[in-house]
Amino acid sequence: MMGPIYQEPSLAGRLGVFRDRDEAGSVCAELLKRHPGLYDGALCGAVPSGGVAVAGPIARELALPVTLLVARKVQVPGNTEFGMGAVAWDGRVILDRPLIAALGLGPTAVETAVEAARTSVAERLARFLGKRRMPDLKGRRLLVVDDGLAGGSTALAVLGALRAAGAGPLVTVVPTGHDRTVAMIAASSDAVVCPNVRGGDRFAVAGAYRSWRDLTADEVAALLDELAADGLF
Repeated sequence: MMGPIYQEPSLAGRLGVFRDRDEAGSVCAELLKRHPGLYDGALCGAVPSGGVAVAGPIARELALPVTLLVARKVQVPGNTEFGMGAVAWDGRVILDRPLIAALGLGPTAVETAVEAARTSVAERLARFLGKRRMPDLKGRRLLVVDDGLAGGSTALAVLGALRAAGAGPLVTVVPTGHDRTVAMIAASSDAVVCPNVRGGDRFAVAGAYRSWRDLTADEVAALLDELAADGLF
């Protein structure tokens, strides 16, 4: 059963609607405020890297504690921006088999890419969580926050890991997403909050942002330190 999708009609189909991830998080927070039942008693689960920057304004404006939901895209060989799956912190792997077949990738190339993603997940857990332990997620409402939905593999991996941990309800919160992917993720979520839903054959998360770049590990760590100083992480 598909969960409801909450959008901002004035932003539908438009490019460059957010200054940066910080503003995008604030827009998501404002949309969430219209539906307080979605976030009452929730943990704000940030998917690093970009999701941490979006989650900061949401956590502050809604007074929600933050946890990390570490997952990593399985990258297509030779293209660091193109994902063919994802690995979550609990070890689960989601692969886009039709895409892999279309690219003509063999088992060795796929497994190499999966192992690289697993290594990255372990490194991020060590770097960003340190000695912290993830909270008990059983029965907890989660906002699953990232900076956008393109193919959706990362979101599916995160949602699957949360369901396996007994978490729920699960509300996926992203500033922007492709309409087909948003619908797919709504089928795995209890609700989706996505102010800027766009269609078309070509989609890039970056298209929703006037200022866009990848965040470094140091920048993510600094954002988490700021949240910790505010008592939210």
